[in-house]
Amino acid sequence: MRKLGAGMLTVVVAGALASQAAQAQDRFVFGYSNSGDGNGFDAVRLVTDEGVFLSLARGWFDDTGFHLPYNDNYIAGWYLGREYRNFFSFNLAPLNRPVHHASLRILNPQVVGALCYTGPVCSGYASPNPFERFFVSALDDQYYGSMMTREFGRSDIFAAMIAGPRLGSALISAADDGQFVDVPLDQTALGEINRHVGENWAVAGGVDSIVITPEPSTILLMATGLFVVGVATVIRGRPRIH
Repeated sequence: MRKLGAGMLTVVVAGALASQAAQAQDRFVFGYSNSGDGNGFDAVRLVTDEGVFLSLARGWFDDTGFHLPYNDNYIAGWYLGREYRNFFSFNLAPLNRPVHHASLRILNPQVVGALCYTGPVCSGYASPNPFERFFVSALDDQYYGSMMTREFGRSDIFAAMIAGPRLGSALISAADDGQFVDVPLDQTALGEINRHVGENWAVAGGVDSIVITPEPSTILLMATGLFVVGVATVIRGRPRIH
């Protein structure tokens, strides 16, 4: 394997540092959503043509695979240097026939006064972007039990939370602070719900621009790096003139 020259190492290191700096800015939805912040179990609902189901459990896993079952905050996105993905589960035992329309109704909180410990107002939305797309994915049944237990280092669960088919999405902005966000569920989601009639059903969610789309600064750095490599290759390929 060819070693990197000092110049190329500088580009790689600078690119990595700049990418980290770009990711350091908070970018999340559903922040401050713990029940201790005044958000009850009715803050997350599965709305169908056969009834409304409140969340059985809700929470998050961070990018180290850490999860606390008694912390029902359902933040998704980038916060203080870590990525969070959330989940919601529902008890569909009362459901005894197929549904034909469904959506998630999720409160994007706005906490004011004494409950906000970082300022006079704590917003559920934070991002340098005018809006972020929140999406939900199907979660494999094998992980349902882990939503109710303390977990460490479960990077497999963190990865699985966006590995399933996408079931729906919604754009969220600062205008949604203190409001319910409706996430329409597609035909794949309806199939998943109907497959779990009479059972528990769970979905997982994330922020699209973090888990899918590279940062603009990262794209620029990659292009710059490729340009530098290309120039260096051309220079090395030229005959020396003495």
